[in-house]
Amino acid sequence: MGYAFVLDIPAAWDTYLGIAEVLGAPAPEGLVIHVAGPTEEGFRMIGIWDSRETWDCFLADRLHGILDGLTRDSRIRPTYRELEIAHLLPGRLDEDLG
Repeated sequence: MGYAFVLDIPAAWDTYLGIAEVLGAPAPEGLVIHVAGPTEEGFRMIGIWDSRETWDCFLADRLHGILDGLTRDSRIRPTYRELEIAHLLPGRLDEDLG
């Protein structure tokens, strides 16, 4: 049914904006939806991918180096949680969210 994860990173929201800028557009192949926002501890990213394999490929080819650079020589330790998709209810994305 796909693959999902939640990633909490104890870093400033500006750090996320920098990551997003480096990655740029368009969305990577296999990405179903990506959401992110600031939290009290830093920022959270939630991703849903069409498969674990497409996520692993994106992580290895593009994101891993960025996250390694972020955490190298720092106390930033992302918390990564896999989420088994047991139920998915697609809805209509309101354009006011973007």
